[in-house]
Amino acid sequence: MPWADLLTLAQRHLNILPREFWQLSIAEWNCLMSTAVITGTGPMGRMDFDALAAAFPDTLTREI
Repeated sequence: MPWADLLTLAQRHLNILPREFWQLSIAEWNCLMSTAVITGTGPMGRMDFDALAAAFPDTLTREI
């Protein structure tokens, strides 16, 4: 896979900044890839976030 594609994957799907991407070791990258891409897990999608927010709504408390 070309470097540009790897960098795009890191930014869009793993939320890794370019400077962080270039500081990763091959072992660290492989670990990220095995957990985020191969297993199908990655950043939480909007639907999952909405379900989580509905299950655990924020409550406002006011101290007097």
